[in-house]
Amino acid sequence: RMAIEVFDSFRPDIIVMDIQMPGINGIDAIREIRKVHSGGKFLVLTAFDNFEYVQEALNIGVSSYMTKPFNKKGLIDELKKLMALVDKEKNRRREDLMLRERLEAATPMMEVGFIYSVIMGQDFNQFGSKYFNLLGYPYNYGFFSVVDFELSEDADSSIAFAAMGKKIERICKETFKDSTRN
Repeated sequence: RMAIEVFDSFRPDIIVMDIQMPGINGIDAIREIRKVHSGGKFLVLTAFDNFEYVQEALNIGVSSYMTKPFNKKGLIDELKKLMALVDKEKNRRREDLMLRERLEAATPMMEVGFIYSVIMGQDFNQFGSKYFNLLGYPYNYGFFSVVDFELSEDADSSIAFAAMGKKIERICKETFKDSTRN
């Protein structure tokens, strides 16, 4: 119970756990922690070299299992492996987020480029499927729509125009999002 409470307070990336502990055993504690932190790395240190314990630990995703007595170098080596694994996963997650952020920023530019290409009369067969693939749109059919709207005379035209354009864009995207997947 205390191990779970300490985890809840600190949220470490690497958790060193014993199997036989008073109260909740290590396997059950790991299961409980896994419910809220599936990516945590567990190093089990135990005096029990029981195959069933090892098998159960592996089934719940324990990264490393060491039996007591263990030497200091072996423990340090295991912790270094786990630290490298945590760093690699964090770097991959950071790179994925950066890539997603770049894609979010580039998507509107690609959409505008696509629209200008169509308006300027470029050969659709030459460039259309490339845009559709990049944007993640199906390209077996499509349509264009022109929206004409008037602004009230008391509105600041540039701000109102931009706001109305964003509103129309949002409505169109929401309306046609589901239809493009069918």
